[in-house]
Parts: sequence; structure tokens; C-alpha cells
Amino acid sequence: IIRPTASVRRAEWRAGALRIEVCEEDEGAAPEVLAFDGFQAGHFDELWRYFEHNCGVYIKKHRAVCEVSAEDFDAAMRGIEGAADRVDEATSGSVSKKARE
Repeated sequence: IIRPTASVRRAEWRAGALRIEVCEEDEGAAPEVLAFDGFQAGHFDELWRYFEHNCGVYIKKHRAVCEVSAEDFDAAMRGIEGAADRVDEATSGSVSKKARE
């Protein structure tokens, strides 16, 4: 596939996957998304410079989203609540209360 650099409208990067939106000069032409996968993290800077210099487009880099399961979240919250309860139950002004705080 060969597309003129002027047809590039935007580009996005997420974890080694590059998506490029291109649109021909024809009025009413629907944009097309080209998908490329398998890039290494080190390729981003080189691609960013290429698109900035040749297409006038800055690649938008999406940050990785951390996903936590409901079970893991609940377990972590129980641990925090348990620690807070132990602080509350310790004798006021005692060494153990100060250490737990």
C-alpha cells in the first residue's frame, strides 16, 4: 500500500501498535485506518519524528491502562481496612499505636 504523506490525517500508538488514519483528497471520501502491529517500544521516537517531519502529524501515544480485577481490589481494601482497625484499637499514645500509624 502506498499513500501520499499528505493523506495522513492522524496517527496513534499503543503498546507497539500503530494506527494511521488516511483520507484521500476526494470530497466525501471516507477515512481509512491502516493498522500496523509488532513494533518495539524503541521505534516510537523514530516514527514520531518521521510523521512530524513528513506528514505534519504528531503521533498520539496512549498510555497503558492498568486493569485490576474486582477480587484483587476487594482483597487490597480489606487489608487496608484491617490495618486501620488495628490502629484504632491500639491504646492512645502507646508505642504500638504510633508505630501502626
